[in-house]
Amino acid sequence: MNDVYLNGVAQYAPIYSHNSFGEDFYSLEVSVMRTSGVADCIPCILPSHIADGITQGQSLDMNGEIRTTYKMDESGKSHMKVYFFAKELCEGLFEENTNLVVLDGYICKEPTLRQTPSGKIICDLHIACERGAIRKSDYIPCICCGGKAVLASQFDVGTKIWLQGRFQSRDYLKKIDGKVETRRTYEVSVSHYRILDLED
Repeated sequence: MNDVYLNGVAQYAPIYSHNSFGEDFYSLEVSVMRTSGVADCIPCILPSHIADGITQGQSLDMNGEIRTTYKMDESGKSHMKVYFFAKELCEGLFEENTNLVVLDGYICKEPTLRQTPSGKIICDLHIACERGAIRKSDYIPCICCGGKAVLASQFDVGTKIWLQGRFQSRDYLKKIDGKVETRRTYEVSVSHYRILDLED
């Protein structure tokens, strides 16, 4: 399971991205407000039949999934790209600023428990979700906070898990060659989870 439901505002008109198997795909960034007033800026890929006619500032209701791909940078290092892949427009179906992610999959990397500079306890998880019938998986970064983080840090690689949360963007500072740069990462902020039997 890899289901995402978004209501957000298009930050610009869709931009041509690439062609795959004869179909054109477009990129778009959608802004979704949190209850705190902070906006998550979600990168999206849309097939042409969905992208057609979308304009800057338009409110969009979309259903789709989180996907991941790996891209090589100029230095030859591989970086994971995380994005929302739109499957359909659902005009008028979602409440304003809906941002709901529901996943089930397997923990595919040792959980990492850490503390932020502000003292918050966080656990980083990576969940492998099968993508339909094509026998390919997406490796989705997720974070848990507080007591959920401490418990999640004890999960073994290969554990099957169901979780619910939101797709968020997060800016952080990284020091590169003596210079501090602002970077942006994308992840699922987990609000609920449960362990599944492997037969589920």
